[in-house]
Amino acid sequence: MPVTVRPTLPARLVLAVIFSLTTGQAQTNGTVAQDGLMSASASFPTLTASRGSDKAPITVLVFSDFESFPCARSASVIDGLLKQTRDVRVIFKHAPAASNPNALLAHEAALAAGAQGEFWEMHDTLFDNQTHLTRADLLGYAKSLGLDLAAFQRALDNHTYRPIVERDLAEATGLGVTTTPTFFVNGRRLVGPQGYASLGAVIETLLAGVPLDKRVREELVAAGPAQQIDLSRAPTRGPATAPISLVEFSDFECPFCAQTAPVVRQLLLAYPSQLRFAFKHYPLPMHKESPLAHEAALAAADQGKFWEMHDLLFAETAGTDRQGAGTDGPSAGTEGQRAGTDGTVHAAQERRLGTVSSVPFARDDLIAKATQLHLDVARFTRDLDTHRFKPQMDADRQEGNRLGVDGTPFFFINGHAISGGASLTDFKKLIDAALKESTSTPVR
Repeated sequence: MPVTVRPTLPARLVLAVIFSLTTGQAQTNGTVAQDGLMSASASFPTLTASRGSDKAPITVLVFSDFESFPCARSASVIDGLLKQTRDVRVIFKHAPAASNPNALLAHEAALAAGAQGEFWEMHDTLFDNQTHLTRADLLGYAKSLGLDLAAFQRALDNHTYRPIVERDLAEATGLGVTTTPTFFVNGRRLVGPQGYASLGAVIETLLAGVPLDKRVREELVAAGPAQQIDLSRAPTRGPATAPISLVEFSDFECPFCAQTAPVVRQLLLAYPSQLRFAFKHYPLPMHKESPLAHEAALAAADQGKFWEMHDLLFAETAGTDRQGAGTDGPSAGTEGQRAGTDGTVHAAQERRLGTVSSVPFARDDLIAKATQLHLDVARFTRDLDTHRFKPQMDADRQEGNRLGVDGTPFFFINGHAISGGASLTDFKKLIDAALKESTSTPVR
């Protein structure tokens, strides 16, 4: 949607504001934070709407319009990505188009709700009800969210938060934003609606250049009640009688899963009689070639070589990921300063960009791996072409959804979900603690 704006700010000031937001100067607590900057009129303290940790190495700045259908689609994509990684922070910027009659007041309503701690709840409500954004509708949404209606109505009537919207529109002008949604991912511009594949590829490419110790980590804990996990058809390593069961829901096209694979191998060496590891298939929606790779692993398993194919696939992912880090990913803290480009990614460039983070899991590549492993290639090819093992892969993914798996890699120790970082030391602490519990029993 084209963006028409009236107020303007000097480009240098606009860029300074954006830089301060993307380098963590704004407070982020999942709602709307007072960031201390001043609006274009220099008389109104701004409110910055952000999601994610202020320590996240990736910042996604999105200029959006509540009355734009492409913006609504992109909002759902962003929500999905935030559930998959803690290394991304999203900052929402208001860019209602003049051609959308109800958009301006809707953005003021979101800010008024944010002043009461409910920005993202109103954000989601507005995108879910884009054809119903009249003043009466906005008051109804405020009531349903349990807001102070009198204060909310005063904010709308007095246009209390319009200066913030105008500031964001001015920033959009200064940055050359002419359509919504427009994204800046660590300064790299993406124009128009983005899917999981395109936005996820950019994020993964950037993260490839971020050292593990610079990523957002939480204390590793095994939490919640023990879940019953079906391992009847899952490939396993380690003795079935082992007191500790480690189950991973994984994605062959996920670079973080590839990084975790060596950690699992070290754990199996450290606990040869005490640990049983099981692999469950969970290809993410953003990885379009991953499902066929999982089918290939299952086809190899049918010929007794699951782990050999598993290792080949992850070696491919790790190698491609390193190449991408060396060729296309700016280091953390560089706001898209790439020599020879303006950092803009348009739809026509998405295919080229995708090759940076994607891996060669096309049919012919998988058949070449089967040949390398000396499988019955005719049988393997037939299994791929008929999608013989797709139901088993889908069953794993459905089970993961039931168990609350929201990203990869996702682990369970003796049925307890693990959240947080997954270093070798962290895993050993959890395994040692579980071994001390006399009641620990393996998940079967």
